[in-house]
Amino acid sequence: MLRYKLVSAVFLVLSAVYLALTALTEPDKVALEKYHLTAAQAVALILTIALPYVIIWFIALIGYLRFNSYAETIRGSRDGTAFMTMSQGLLMLALWLPVSAVSSILAAHYYRDHPSSTATLIIAINYVNIALLFPAFIQMYRGARKLLPLIKTTAASLSQTVNLVFICFSALYVFLVLEDPARHAATDSTTIASYYLPDWLIIISLVIPRLIMWFFGAKAVQYLYLYRNRVKGTLYKAALNNLARGIAGVVLATIVLRCIQSLSSQLGELSLALMLLVIYLLLLLIAIGYVLIFKGAKNLQQIEEL
Repeated sequence: MLRYKLVSAVFLVLSAVYLALTALTEPDKVALEKYHLTAAQAVALILTIALPYVIIWFIALIGYLRFNSYAETIRGSRDGTAFMTMSQGLLMLALWLPVSAVSSILAAHYYRDHPSSTATLIIAINYVNIALLFPAFIQMYRGARKLLPLIKTTAASLSQTVNLVFICFSALYVFLVLEDPARHAATDSTTIASYYLPDWLIIISLVIPRLIMWFFGAKAVQYLYLYRNRVKGTLYKAALNNLARGIAGVVLATIVLRCIQSLSSQLGELSLALMLLVIYLLLLLIAIGYVLIFKGAKNLQQIEEL
């Protein structure tokens, strides 16, 4: 972190802002009444979510820094360009966590006092997430694809089974989005809507880009496994294996997150205990993905130090 001061400073500032806003922002009165909580209890519960989440941010940051350090070291080698491209994707994947969290909490703080701005801010946050994640998965895909000529393998298509599963999932996801009663306006169980956009614009500008980026994420994982199976070196194979599984975990986490967004009305009916369980399980899934990326980057850095 001392070597890459600018990126590290950005994460530190975003973490401080996020934790300060989390601790100091007055909890939503509707939520307090619904779950029978005092303001102090609500803040304490929110911090049990915020603190682990910030820890995940720094796991993602250190994983990126380790991977980037390795990529810079081998910049002039045959696979150097591929790893540098993937490093750019990992940076955006790491930045997505704090940027999306801080922008969401800042927006919530503002539209609570200025209700007329709610729709505009929610729309902006949805597009910010796309702006960070879409190029991240594209860069991971481009970098992984550049590895294939090194093992004399062309870009393979996903198996028919995987393609069929993805098509079925795409149809299910579109169904979930269009059946979300809170996509246009708040409901009895939600305080804000999911999109505040007409259905055609939700599909064209949000759903389709998400499906495309998840597809490219899956392709990046596939290419990394193809490359891993053809190269030599136990430590190198282990690094690529962890990296591929970590990217797969992050892709899965973003999918689950968006499905939860489409089920916000149903989840709003859950008890506090069940709601917290869903949140903690999502945090665990995100953590697993970034920890595996961290382990893969650490393995690569160990190779660099040999």
